[in-house]
Order: sequence, then C-alpha cells, then structure tokens
Amino acid sequence: MITRLTFFEVLVVLAYTVLTCVEVVSTVIPAKGAVSKGIVVYFVYFMLGSPP
Repeated sequence: MITRLTFFEVLVVLAYTVLTCVEVVSTVIPAKGAVSKGIVVYFVYFMLGSPP
C-alpha cells in the first residue's frame, strides 16, 4: 500500500502523463506536434535543473 509518493516518483508520473498527452495531440494535430514536444523538453529540463 502506497502511503506517500516521493518527489521523483511524482515527477516520473507527471512526465509520463505529459508525454502521453503530447503523443495524442501530435497524432490529432501534426502541425502542433513539434511545438508541443519542444515545450515538454523545456519543461523536463527546467524540472530536472531545479532543486526539489
């Protein structure tokens, strides 16, 4: 039974969710795919670059 999520676990789940959403959006709207992935890459870089 999970009583508490660590910061890293939350980060992984969040990143996975965002990437999944981006893949769906990229499939539906191909033109916006590159922009969305760029935002995700920046977001992940910002989260990993910032101290928890």
